[in-house]
Amino acid sequence: MDLETGIRVLHENKQSALDLFSKGVTAAGAKSLAAALRENHSVTNLGLANNGLGPEGAKSIASALQSNMTVTTLDMSYNDVGIDGANSLAQVLQNNRALSTLYLSYNDIGPEGAKGLADTLDPSRNRSLMTLDLSYNNVGDAGAKWLAAMLEKNNSMMSLSLSHNSIEAFGAKSVAVALVQNTTMTNVDLSYNNIGVGGAKCLALALDKNTSLRTLNLATTFIGVEGAKSLLASLRNNSTITTLRLSNNGIGAEGAKNLATALRAKVCVVSTLDLAGNDIGPEGAQAVGSMLAENGTLKTLDLSYNSIGPQGVDAMAAAVQRNSSLTSLDLSYNHMGEEGVSILSRARERNAVIRSLELEGNNTQLGPDPSPQPYHPGPGPQMPMMHGQHNYPMEPELHDFSHYAQAKGKGKGYGDARDVAHRNCDTSGIFGEKSSRTRCCF
Repeated sequence: MDLETGIRVLHENKQSALDLFSKGVTAAGAKSLAAALRENHSVTNLGLANNGLGPEGAKSIASALQSNMTVTTLDMSYNDVGIDGANSLAQVLQNNRALSTLYLSYNDIGPEGAKGLADTLDPSRNRSLMTLDLSYNNVGDAGAKWLAAMLEKNNSMMSLSLSHNSIEAFGAKSVAVALVQNTTMTNVDLSYNNIGVGGAKCLALALDKNTSLRTLNLATTFIGVEGAKSLLASLRNNSTITTLRLSNNGIGAEGAKNLATALRAKVCVVSTLDLAGNDIGPEGAQAVGSMLAENGTLKTLDLSYNSIGPQGVDAMAAAVQRNSSLTSLDLSYNHMGEEGVSILSRARERNAVIRSLELEGNNTQLGPDPSPQPYHPGPGPQMPMMHGQHNYPMEPELHDFSHYAQAKGKGKGYGDARDVAHRNCDTSGIFGEKSSRTRCCF
């Protein structure tokens, strides 16, 4: 569908969804589209991602939404709207009571754009927006602070993605403080941010008190063994988190053992767990395997790229054979060898519940002491997006994550994870009371 057809659809007032992904709309086309949008009363889902709209195009669409009260989902991702575009959309949110979902990833809004949106989302100005995606916007710690301050008061927002935003431990601390106060957030995505051990510890404190969060994505956040230890300790007392993503964080065998202990807790209800690329090795595999033999809540588990090797096969096979809840298990790229693949395949035949067992990349073996394997994750599952079926023109420097595995990030906001891990800050009293785990790193 081209722009001309899209405008005709708006004039016809019949369709509920209009997706103009990557149709070269530009700022000029946005003006014509906006004119038709003002008169439309049928389209609820509007997709305008990757159209080179820029600030002016965003201003035109925002102007139309001042009067249009039908659109509930708007995808403006990858349009380089910048601070001015973000502010135009922020002004709309002060008056528009229909828009509930807004995707603004890849728009370079920075901390100032984040501030403008956060100010508007104060409950005295907007109570309708529930889902906000600001991934890939370089909002940094400053932007995270503004958004977190909004979350402390906002009681309508449910899902926020801040993935790939150069957020470090201070920004994570701000989000953690907000989660203690907030009672509506169910999904928070901080993946691919260098929050380090300190950020993880503060989020752990928040999980001790928060009772609404269901999904937490901390993939590639450099939390390490210590950060994971704190988070997993919180899971023992948390009865709401169902999806946890900790891939590519270097938690090792010790982290796997801590995880196994957490998932044995009766109150723990985690059903989806991503531990890919964590080098848990055979020892970690044995701990996880032992837990799986008893666990009845996990349904989806990703243990790919974990150097499990032939030594961890028996533990995994026993888990596959005995577990009664797992429907999907990914053990790909673990160098378990052909025999290991055969053993696991036979174990699956004895399990009527597992529908998917991934064993790709296991036909070669490493030595008795497998070295860490490189994990090359993509952005991973985040919030359900209108544009999920499209292939964005990804920029290589933004999507080559292999260098993160060595904690040697490139670009603003990253760097050696050890630099973050050794900063200290006393957070006593921040969460309303002193705790034995109040030492966070900033």
